[in-house]
Formats: sequence, C-alpha cells, structure tokens
Amino acid sequence: MTGAVHGGGKGSDPTEFSDDPLEQCELMFDRLATILAEAESSWDDVIKLTVRIQNSAVRQSLNQRWLEIFPNEYDRPVRQVAVGTTRDHILIQSEMTAILPCNDQSCEP
Repeated sequence: MTGAVHGGGKGSDPTEFSDDPLEQCELMFDRLATILAEAESSWDDVIKLTVRIQNSAVRQSLNQRWLEIFPNEYDRPVRQVAVGTTRDHILIQSEMTAILPCNDQSCEP
C-alpha cells in the first residue's frame, strides 16, 4: 500500500476535516492502527513514520499522541516531521514503514 494517511474524511473534501489538530491527529493514528491490524501487525513493527504537519502548532497534538503510543523513549520508530501538507485543510498526514511479521502464506517462496 502506498499513499498518505490523513486525519480527515475518506477523500480530500474540506468539509470532512475537523479544524481541531488533535482530532485530525487521533483519526490519522487510528487509521494507521487499522492498517497495521489488517496486516496482522502492530505498532511494534513500525520502523519509520514520516509526518507532514500544516504548521508548527500541530506538533503539540502530534507529540501528545506519539507519546501515548510510544511511551518508551528507547523503543520508538524513527520519526521525521516536515511542515507543509498537500492541502490547506489537511493539518496532519503521514506515511508509515513497517516490517510485517511473516505468516505461513507470506513466507512461502
């Protein structure tokens, strides 16, 4: 799967996005968790999260959720944060890299 995961509606309709950075951040992390679960994976398998935030004010919401998911400062994935999202109403978006666990079917040659 490729593409950015954001904290708004299913598309990019501005009316489906909250103006609240924390709400968008929580929705984005919930979507990432769903992707991991569908792949029979977890946050433990994530090795990098690239995050784009609309402005530096969104960083506080990002950091709050980040610390809830990854409380151990010695056991976190790499995180890269850049300012600037693809649309003005998107306050936060991300791309995740994970090493998925091997199951019987995915490990066959």
